[in-house]
Amino acid sequence: MRYVLQNDEMSDRAMDVTDDAINLNAANYTAWHFRRKLIVALKRDLKKEMEYTMEMALENPKNYQIWHHRRCICELLNDGSMEHEFTATAFDQDSKNYHAWSHRQWAVKHFGLWDGELEYLDKLLDDDVRNNSAWSQRHFVISNTFGGRLGEAVGQEISFAQGRIRKTPFNDSAWNYYKSWTMQESSSWGDTVIFCDEILGQDLTCWQAMDLLVNVLKAQGGEENIARAAKICDELATKYDTIRVRYWNFFKNELQAA
Repeated sequence: MRYVLQNDEMSDRAMDVTDDAINLNAANYTAWHFRRKLIVALKRDLKKEMEYTMEMALENPKNYQIWHHRRCICELLNDGSMEHEFTATAFDQDSKNYHAWSHRQWAVKHFGLWDGELEYLDKLLDDDVRNNSAWSQRHFVISNTFGGRLGEAVGQEISFAQGRIRKTPFNDSAWNYYKSWTMQESSSWGDTVIFCDEILGQDLTCWQAMDLLVNVLKAQGGEENIARAAKICDELATKYDTIRVRYWNFFKNELQAA
């Protein structure tokens, strides 16, 4: 490997050397980088290289170098048509594989592969409603596809999150998704307060509902809202979310200062 690198040897033999080096250590960034130089110089079959990277990525699913190499080959091919199926296979192994999700986001945006993405994410959330990666991808898709009509999507996505929360009230992922939309749309705050109260009416211990509620009450302002938010902070700090007692005390102090 040292020899072919030092001599910048563009040959089939050098390609075989990268095979051996990568098999010994799939995280060998230098071997992957040199392999890409060889692929271009030798005009190697890029489709075969895609097959190679698929095998390697599924054997080493958390290996950054392989996923980066895959992206580079996609760019050389100018083709992302295989990435939906490829990443879906990776998710069958681990539905929260960060590298696979990062690659899918890049491919979807780079090649405009938005069609069917929300339907696929719905399926993943049906399988596991706590799949934070799928929730994150949904936010990514909505943010990139609605453009100037993003305001239309907010109500839709709030309703979507509410439906999932009603089934699993203590689902952090769904609450975080809900919070990400409602906090940027003041017209939804009244409905959010009603919804949080609905969930708390079913279970007073749902700290996720309290968390969102105090943020909305603070954003709405007004003496009555601030007083109620401060009281909820006390309940969170002393009963329902004691692991974050310092945070809730700080939040309460911020409310009182305001």
